[in-house]
Amino acid sequence: MPPFVAHTVTAALLLSVQLAAPHAAAQTGVERDREALIYGEDSRAESRAHPDPALRELSRSVVALVQRSAIHIGEDGVELTAPRLAQAFDLCNEERFLDQPVLADCSGVLVADDLVLTAGHCVDSAEQCRNLHVVLDYAVDAAGEVTLERNKIHSCAGLVARELSNIALPEVFDYALLRIEPRVEGVLPASVRSAPLSQGDSVVLIGHGLGLPTKIDEAARVIDPRRDVQDYFGAQFDLFHRGSGSGVFDAAGKLAGIAVRGGSDFDGDGACVSLRRVPTESSAIEEASYAHTALARAGFAQLLSEEIGPAESAAHADGHASCSFSPSDTPRAYALLVGLSVALLRRGRRRPINPNRKYPPMRNPS
Repeated sequence: MPPFVAHTVTAALLLSVQLAAPHAAAQTGVERDREALIYGEDSRAESRAHPDPALRELSRSVVALVQRSAIHIGEDGVELTAPRLAQAFDLCNEERFLDQPVLADCSGVLVADDLVLTAGHCVDSAEQCRNLHVVLDYAVDAAGEVTLERNKIHSCAGLVARELSNIALPEVFDYALLRIEPRVEGVLPASVRSAPLSQGDSVVLIGHGLGLPTKIDEAARVIDPRRDVQDYFGAQFDLFHRGSGSGVFDAAGKLAGIAVRGGSDFDGDGACVSLRRVPTESSAIEEASYAHTALARAGFAQLLSEEIGPAESAAHADGHASCSFSPSDTPRAYALLVGLSVALLRRGRRRPINPNRKYPPMRNPS
């Protein structure tokens, strides 16, 4: 398959993306397994093409963690080089997004204008952090191309906090908080939910599974909220290799958690492999670290939204994860619209963060 080259950069402001043979960047071990699992129908959608404007806006707070060696900056512009999905994983021809680039090692979510929350196993040291770029708005546009603004490539400047527990322990923590430079402008950080989810709550997964441009999966539901421990929760969302750190948002558009663990690998032992699919009736679940617990343990509880009461959680138990509204659902639409507006106002009041604030000592893995 010949390489695909996006249109040339203009005045060095845009990135052109070249899809070529897999680059030889060092593997970071960001995933414990080659996780790739679809529950029911494949509901992944391109973030910029999603019909719900609220979800499109939420997707802007999700970032890609990319090896610095995959980003090439020259006098005439900036270029990203990456393999196509079909090449990177030897996927069968019937799979989706085969011609898209595999750039991201992990995902993350912007929780302040200079802080990104991701999975603890994605970044295990300050040195690894320094070898990463944090890229915003890595997405497919209306023309089917991946072009990024140069000012949306940030450096991973520090590992502020991190915990990675043994999964056999009663409490399991898997998160990392990264400081990025320069500070992000023009994008609102995610509003973080400050209470655990309930069984049956609808959630939306937004991230870079398989290293692809941003995808939105809104057909997900909480199975095991672990409300007594609040370390992580289990849900059925389509999690993939390199998808760790993806944002899991509740029905009000607040960040509930970050994806950290998933199910079995790809299916197939022949010339190609397929993404493993299981029915929604299956007992299998994916797992996400609670965002509010991670930030509180990292010393950043001030970034949390106000407490969410049982009434709000119950209001979203009807299975509608999307923030879009229809005339036939006017009362619920009005309530959700008010809730989303309040969340956006809170985020607006929270910015800018004090540039002189001091970070707490880094929390090492347990």
